[in-house]
Amino acid sequence: MRSRINLTVKGLWIALTVIVLLTTLYYYDGKPNSDADVLLALGMLTLSFPISWLLAGAAALLGELAYNRSGFVVEVSYSSIIIRWLCLFVAGYWQWFKAVPRLFRWFSGKFR
Repeated sequence: MRSRINLTVKGLWIALTVIVLLTTLYYYDGKPNSDADVLLALGMLTLSFPISWLLAGAAALLGELAYNRSGFVVEVSYSSIIIRWLCLFVAGYWQWFKAVPRLFRWFSGKFR
């Protein structure tokens, strides 16, 4: 029974993340100043919380450093949307379906 619930939760989480990606790609209009990536950020930051916030902070810091050092600005594109989604997807998947279950098993073993 537990594995069926785990499989259902995992499938739902993956489906929601794919919906976020597809919706973002649908609303992206191809312009460099498009705000479609905001939808991606909000959706994936929510679904992959809290690790996504750490990654977003690191990416913002890296982007700020790149801009201050060389004036480099990352523009929104289909590939940047997919790369950002993939990074947050992998981190969120690892967090929720690998790290958290291990932590629960470890804590349950400590307090028995």
